[in-house]
Amino acid sequence: MNTRPQKTKDTAFDKSSDPTGMLTHAYLLALGLIAILTISSHMITAHISDRQKKGEEISYSIERQRTLLQQVISSADSYYRLGQKLDYDFMMQSLQEFENSHKYLTTIISKKSSFADYKSPALFRVYYHPPFNLDERITHFHNMTMEFAQYDPKDKDTKVHEKRKKLLDEMSYQASSVLKSAMDAAIESYQTETLQKGERFYNIQFSASIFILIVLAAEALFIFRPLIKKIKDYNAILQRYALEDSLTGLNNRRAFMNAGEIEIKRAQRDKTPMTTALLDLDHFKKINDTYGHETGDRVLKHFANILKQTFRAGDITGRVGGEEFAIILPKISHKGAITILQRLCDKTASTPCEFKTANGKKDTLSYTVSIGFTGPVIIKDQTIDSLLRQADEGLYKAKEEGRNRLATTDTARINEPF
Repeated sequence: MNTRPQKTKDTAFDKSSDPTGMLTHAYLLALGLIAILTISSHMITAHISDRQKKGEEISYSIERQRTLLQQVISSADSYYRLGQKLDYDFMMQSLQEFENSHKYLTTIISKKSSFADYKSPALFRVYYHPPFNLDERITHFHNMTMEFAQYDPKDKDTKVHEKRKKLLDEMSYQASSVLKSAMDAAIESYQTETLQKGERFYNIQFSASIFILIVLAAEALFIFRPLIKKIKDYNAILQRYALEDSLTGLNNRRAFMNAGEIEIKRAQRDKTPMTTALLDLDHFKKINDTYGHETGDRVLKHFANILKQTFRAGDITGRVGGEEFAIILPKISHKGAITILQRLCDKTASTPCEFKTANGKKDTLSYTVSIGFTGPVIIKDQTIDSLLRQADEGLYKAKEEGRNRLATTDTARINEPF
């Protein structure tokens, strides 16, 4: 008799019922998806970082153009009134820098640009379409300035004098009104576009993160953690770019105003006084004109370091203009405010800035600061804008009294110790 067991459907080994293969494939599939998404996310992060750097360059170039525009008009006005060659040279130098910056921007935003990843439809509309037509207006301004520069200021011909005056008036109007409005629109539209693109990229990254967690939570826990950290780091970078002055490392104007409003609400709630100060580096334009903008930037960073060393951890400092800084001193008496502000004034005057001359030699440059302040006051219905306006009146007074000093226009003050 044949006694060997027979294979039946019930007793046979069915490989299709073995979950090992399916789990292995699922694991490999999940791991592959995570790997693809991780690599993609890293590439997106690198792309965003690269776009952010290029965006900073574009924003800086437009801001720089506005500064150069004012320099052209200022030196043109001086050249018109005084006829000095130094004003002529500075006007032409500023115009050349302005033109170079414009060529750089139009190369990037042009449809024929090789910088395909950085083209900006928002900037293209401002530069090449109504109502701004910024490219055409800048070309017109450049041509007017070149025509103005061709006339001899010593020419006594009445028609020549009238022509120069007419050109200067038109240049001033274009710079202060037409071009300024167009450049403001360019910066605002570009920043809005950049933020929207950043949000889209961030949403893509966030969706990828959620998908990884859904696909395989265990793998996501160990594979995706570094990516989450990278996203957080990038978000911190974005916040720093948005709120930090890139040259000095201080709060920029937006960050300072936001922090000021928060401090005002806290002071209102706690009924504690605060002092607001506005600072301006004396004769800073002369430093730029004499030693160059690189040295001027070095002076700004040098002064920012003095600010960081002088004030308390809870004090709020920021760069709110070209050479203009602002400070909020919470919970401080009038005597304490004067002491710390005078200390800043003295330390600035006694701490020269090191720089390199044109021939590469090390040298030092002394400079001073004028300070206007208001307070300490108990906050009622004041805003940060109104406090800065009052501080600005004090700053004007300090300038009128000879600079390198602090001044206030307050008629009443709080002397409570804090």
